[in-house]
Amino acid sequence: MNVCILASGSAGNAIYVESRRARLLIDAGLSGTDLARRLAQIGRTFDELDGVIITHEHTDHIKGLRPIARRRIPLYLNRSTYAAMTGPQWESSLRSALPLEAIRWVENGHSFAIHDLVCSPFTVSHDAADPFGLAITDGRVRVGIATDLGFVSGLVLERLKHAHLLILEANHDEAMLKNGRYPWPVKQRILGQYGHLSNGAAATAIEHLVHADIQEVILAHLSQENNRPDLAIEAASEALDRAGRLQMPVSAAEQHRVGVMREL
Repeated sequence: MNVCILASGSAGNAIYVESRRARLLIDAGLSGTDLARRLAQIGRTFDELDGVIITHEHTDHIKGLRPIARRRIPLYLNRSTYAAMTGPQWESSLRSALPLEAIRWVENGHSFAIHDLVCSPFTVSHDAADPFGLAITDGRVRVGIATDLGFVSGLVLERLKHAHLLILEANHDEAMLKNGRYPWPVKQRILGQYGHLSNGAAATAIEHLVHADIQEVILAHLSQENNRPDLAIEAASEALDRAGRLQMPVSAAEQHRVGVMREL
C-alpha cells in the first residue's frame, strides 16, 4: 500500500491511498484545481480514482467535491454527513451537484471494501454531524487515520492499535493556543471534547499505540496559528522514547506542500 498526504491543516485536507487494485482519496478539502495539481505532482489524476471518502462535512474536507462529482467518481460518506453538507445551514448548492447514483452510503462501525482495500470507519468526537476516522488495510498492512477529534476515546485506541502507519492529529500547543489571539469562545471550542487534539493528547495516544510492527507516525492537521512542527514532533518523540521507540520516524504533514509517497 502507498500513502501520500496531499494537504493537512485548517485550510484543506486530502490523503491519497493506493493498493494494487484501488486508488482512493480521503477527503477533498482543496479546490478542484489544487487537488488536480497535487495529484499530478505524484503522477495521478482524478480519472484514476476508484472512490473518495468524506469523513465529515467541514469545508476543509469537502471544498473540492463539485469537480469530483462531475466526474461521477464514487463518493463514500454517511447519511448524516450528506444531510449536513447539503442542508440550508451549510452547502445547500451541493445537493444538486452530488448525483445520488455516485454516492455509496457508509456507516460508522461497519467496514466496506473498495476493490482490495477494506475501509473501517469509526466514530470520533468532533463538532460535525457524524464524523469518523479510518482504518484501511490491504490484508498485509494497515493505515490508521484520525485527524479531527477532541479526545482519543477507547474506541479510537482500539481501531488504531494495529496500524503500521499512524496519521494522527496534533493540532495545537496548549500554551500557544491559550496565549494566542483567538477569541475565547474559539479557544474553548478547540480545547473542548468536540474540538481538536493538542500535542500532549496526541503524544499520550501515541505512547499507547506503539507496537512492534508500527513503521511511522505522521502528525496531522497542525494549526498554523497555534502550533509549530518542531513542538508537535518533540512531544511525539518524547512519547516514542517512553515507549522504547525513539528511533522510529515521526514527521508533521504540511498544509502547502505535498508529502512524500510512503510505501508500506
